[in-house]
Amino acid sequence: MVDGVGPAWCDRLARALAPLRSCGPGTRPLPSEVSLGELLGLRSDDAGWLRARWAAAAGPTATVGVGPSGPLVVDLRTDGPHVLVGGTTGSGKSEFLRTLVTGLALDSPPEELTLLLVDFKGGAAFGPCAGLPHVVGLVTDLDDRLVRRVLRALEAELRRREELLARLGAADLEAAARRWPSDEPALPRLVVVVDELRALVDEHPDALTALVRIAAQGRSLGLHLVLATQRPAGTVTAQVQANVNLRIAFRVRDRSDAVHVVEDERAALLPADVPGRGWPGAGTVSSPSSRPPSPRPRRARSRRSSSCLPRATQSSAPPARTTPRVSPTSSGSCARCTPARRRDAPGCPRWRRG
Repeated sequence: MVDGVGPAWCDRLARALAPLRSCGPGTRPLPSEVSLGELLGLRSDDAGWLRARWAAAAGPTATVGVGPSGPLVVDLRTDGPHVLVGGTTGSGKSEFLRTLVTGLALDSPPEELTLLLVDFKGGAAFGPCAGLPHVVGLVTDLDDRLVRRVLRALEAELRRREELLARLGAADLEAAARRWPSDEPALPRLVVVVDELRALVDEHPDALTALVRIAAQGRSLGLHLVLATQRPAGTVTAQVQANVNLRIAFRVRDRSDAVHVVEDERAALLPADVPGRGWPGAGTVSSPSSRPPSPRPRRARSRRSSSCLPRATQSSAPPARTTPRVSPTSSGSCARCTPARRRDAPGCPRWRRG
């Protein structure tokens, strides 16, 4: 007979155990750390490796971690088209965004996929990724005028793509690619990655209107949103939720935030001592947790199961060159991409100051 076991105690125990999953048939315990180079078989200073990977590209995909059944790969075309990421400070949210950006760049050439990075946390989140040949702009909260210009440019880009597809008689980007003139560069996908949606909307309320329109119409036009926030309540509106299929919650402050992101309050129970642990929304990915790895080998701080995502922040891209190179960092845990000479496509204007 055990004393002191009442309904309240049982409820707390059940909630604490809720995030845990046993490894069933065909699954395996998750490693505490893993590198992107190991997952992708990245070869040091091998331009042919990257060319071959780009040549075999099947869509806007990115390897983002490891699950019980192996590597986790997200496909913006089939799993998306848009992504919502929630997580409080120190949860691994920004690390995941850098992983996603790096993975997309490694899986698709810049002629097929471009990236617009919007960092409302001072510019530190995406700085190391700005040199990738896919990046057409890096916008921060330090330049208010540029933010307004980019919002107008995104709305103009949406209309322009609508007109291009209508002129070709195409229902979506794939159909347009089949009818695109062979002597012209194809229309690439544009992925807009926003780190700290709440700060953007607070300072520029009209931004939400533009983002909602992209969320509603972006699938067929090849426009994708990756929206991340520390405070989803009041920012992630019903209109945004209705158009975002791919959702991942890292550690959040309370159950209401977890429900706003993945519609599952158990995401609020992720441990604070394991940064990077993530909880996907229903149907998002096959694993109930994900974790970005450290850029250098270190002793695991927890023996609980977790998966690992590569750290893309330890590299900086040098000036553009004619030959692409991919090399791991000294720790072998993340990729550094030296940009190839970029051929600007019709759908990827560069946003500049001025």
